[in-house]
Amino acid sequence: MTIGAIAIVINVIPLYQFARNTSRTCPCCKYITKENRLTQAKFECVLCGYSDNVDLVDAINILAAGHAVLACGESVQLGRSVRQEPAEETTHEYA
Repeated sequence: MTIGAIAIVINVIPLYQFARNTSRTCPCCKYITKENRLTQAKFECVLCGYSDNVDLVDAINILAAGHAVLACGESVQLGRSVRQEPAEETTHEYA
């Protein structure tokens, strides 16, 4: 049985995430560079300084991409959702 078939049997939505750059992307600032991977197991963002285990960073980024798909109905991608509403309320002054 494939993962997709199992997901249908247990009534869940299968999401497929491309693994490209998930272990090179900072989960805090979303900066992507190969220099963020210090070693096979150590991640440290050269921009904001966030550091953790590479596997954990990879899992965080994959989870965030899955949440973007479920919340906004967009294709799986890394980074901030283009369909996401602004975090802060914007104010407009009317003349």
